[in-house]
Amino acid sequence: MRLLIAVTLLLGLLPGPVLSQSLSLSPSSSTPSQECFEVKLNLDPEGIGVQGLDVEIGFDPTIVALLEIAPGDWYLASGYPHYFHDYTTPGCASIRFSGALLGGASSAAETVAIIRFQALNPGYSALDYLLVDVRDGENLMLETTHSSGDRIIIEEEIPLEDCSLSQIKAIYR
Repeated sequence: MRLLIAVTLLLGLLPGPVLSQSLSLSPSSSTPSQECFEVKLNLDPEGIGVQGLDVEIGFDPTIVALLEIAPGDWYLASGYPHYFHDYTTPGCASIRFSGALLGGASSAAETVAIIRFQALNPGYSALDYLLVDVRDGENLMLETTHSSGDRIIIEEEIPLEDCSLSQIKAIYR
């Protein structure tokens, strides 16, 4: 009986499963059909209250240009006032922003940022996380995972051929 109590107490002292917050880009692989397009950065806090975050994501500025970063639904859905700051400078090779809920934390899985790009040239741009700092309501850093292999693929334009209406009709005869 004593052994059973000792084992039960020992198991109770072991840490439970650690929940890890995660950041992911949506879509993770983007092949836009328009010159200007957006990618969303989603946060899944796994039930833990998150108060703020600081994120930097690298990209290839010869393939795409950053147009703007806007706060996502995570801020508005929380019901708290919020802070959102874009540190990105025009022409740079990374996106960097910070955001925080003022006076509380949220455990909702929502979009934290909407990133708008413009396609510049055909090619492939990896989206690499350079900085991920997610904080709880006590300003303690939370262990956070993130997606990997995210990318933007800009395909070459298909040139329109000069055809007359009679040439098009001839194809279908």
